[in-house]
Amino acid sequence: MCVCVCVCMCVNVRECSSICLPACPPPVQVLKYTAGEINYGGRVTDDWDRRCLLSVLEDFYCPAVLIDDHVYSSSGVYRQIDTNLDIKVR
Repeated sequence: MCVCVCVCMCVNVRECSSICLPACPPPVQVLKYTAGEINYGGRVTDDWDRRCLLSVLEDFYCPAVLIDDHVYSSSGVYRQIDTNLDIKVR
């Protein structure tokens, strides 16, 4: 059993998993709570909107996103950006 205490200010699963010990799973529940309840939750006042937001976050904050060829849609159109791309910000 792995006990990973990862205290990070990022809300990106991939970044946080690189900060944590490699053998430990990323703290997905903590990241979902941070993004859904703390970052956006204070701005979303309607209960149904908050439920919708947390439901959408389920698709993006999960261990499956750490797989390189993970797609967000069944058609494969929506996928992760390749981290090996050399994208320069102007």
